[in-house]
Amino acid sequence: MENELEVLSKTDHPYITRVIELLEDSSSYYIISEVVPGGELYDYIIKNKMFDERIAAKFVKQILLAINYMHQQNIVHRDIKPENVLIQSITAKDITLKLTDFGFATIMNPAKGESQVLGSPLYMAPEIVRQEIYNSKVDIWSIGVLTHILLSGCPPFFGKTKQDIYKSILESSPKFGRVNNTLSANSKDFVIKCLSKMPSNRPTAEQLLQHPFIKDY
Repeated sequence: MENELEVLSKTDHPYITRVIELLEDSSSYYIISEVVPGGELYDYIIKNKMFDERIAAKFVKQILLAINYMHQQNIVHRDIKPENVLIQSITAKDITLKLTDFGFATIMNPAKGESQVLGSPLYMAPEIVRQEIYNSKVDIWSIGVLTHILLSGCPPFFGKTKQDIYKSILESSPKFGRVNNTLSANSKDFVIKCLSKMPSNRPTAEQLLQHPFIKDY
């Protein structure tokens, strides 16, 4: 909890849930945050199944802007998934998202990296699965998984058990399901770059904001 409070106290961004005040008494901490009334992106995905590339790119851009802001401060989220993205508002023209839930977030020393094995299995980067030292590129991997789900309606790696999921993460490649032949080369390239097994081959959030999948839309 103290770690989450420290992270929250350092974040102030349009696409991150805003903390208004942090309070404590002898037995409890209280996090007073802005109201985000639209529910989880997860429920919106379940309802709509999948999204056209323009909408998916708009969603991903907002998450990238939030993550780029965090990474510039050496903060790693470590649990990016649709359940941790909230919908602030829905209009005829746009949907505004807010990244939330910083329970697994950490302020990382770039020279040392991190080694804690945590996160949600479907979104966990291979270096975490292998229990290696990792850096902020684990968030890029999770964004790749989320983008794959938005575009295809299914995760790129799955299994009946955690071990099956981990095996798929380490050995499989994204296939995009039944929409593979209808997706643009740019959208698939974006996902594949995010889901590179080697962290050093994954772009940064700042670089991904310049990717044609994001810029063209």
